[in-house]
Amino acid sequence: RSALAFVLLYGVSAFELLQRSGVNGLIEGSVQLNSTYPNYITANTGATSAQVIALLERAQKIVFDKTGFSLQPHVVVW
Repeated sequence: RSALAFVLLYGVSAFELLQRSGVNGLIEGSVQLNSTYPNYITANTGATSAQVIALLERAQKIVFDKTGFSLQPHVVVW
C-alpha cells in the first residue's frame, strides 16, 4: 500500500526537498519512502502505524536539518 507522504508548502515541492535531502529509500521497519519518488510512502506486510509515524518524523527531521524547511505530513493521524 502506498500513500502520499507530505504536502506542498512554501511553493517548493516536497518531492524536491526530500530528494535534495537524500531520504530516497529511507526505511523504518516495514515502511519505506520510495527510492525513485520519495514523497510516496509504502507500507509493506507487517507495517505498523508506529513505523509510519517514525519514518515520517525521521524524514521531516532530515529535511529540516538539511534545508531549513519543515514538511507537513499528508497522512492524518488521530
